[in-house]
Amino acid sequence: MSVCTDNLAAAKTALHSLLTGEQIVKVTFNGRTNEYSQTEIGSLRQYIRELESECGDTDSNGRLVSRRGPIRFHG
Repeated sequence: MSVCTDNLAAAKTALHSLLTGEQIVKVTFNGRTNEYSQTEIGSLRQYIRELESECGDTDSNGRLVSRRGPIRFHG
């Protein structure tokens, strides 16, 4: 996995923890630790959207999908 997808997975895990009852989660991105609480779920979701945009496209389940180039026909 790339650093981007590792960070995205960590952020999604942190969001899941908050949504299932954890009061505070700590996540380390690029050597920096951030704490998120229940009141900061919105900012964590925004960070996830930014990472998804940076890392590439996601499917309906939130999994990363690779981008393909245009289809070209020769003939």
